Amino acid sequence: MLLALLYSLEKAGAVLLLYFAIQQIEGNFITPMIVEKQVSLLPAYTLALLGAFGSLLGFLGLLLALPILIVAQTWVKEVVIKDILDRWETAPSRKP
Repeated sequence: MLLALLYSLEKAGAVLLLYFAIQQIEGNFITPMIVEKQVSLLPAYTLALLGAFGSLLGFLGLLLALPILIVAQTWVKEVVIKDILDRWETAPSRKP
């Protein structure tokens, strides 16, 4: 923006508007689609957790809510479902 300001105030304003538009598109559309495909999080879980962590821990809660949710979801999938439940399901049944 400082470089555009060397030429004219209108160009600096255009750069600022373009930066703001790109930031909004990336933050509101591209990043949620990538997170949904990579991590398979439902938007309702994400919003509920952001609201809960935000009200309990403030700004720090908003920063940490999504990483904590992703770690918890991965842990549940890997440990609980794959290690415990799959082993329990494939265990030989003891019939008299």
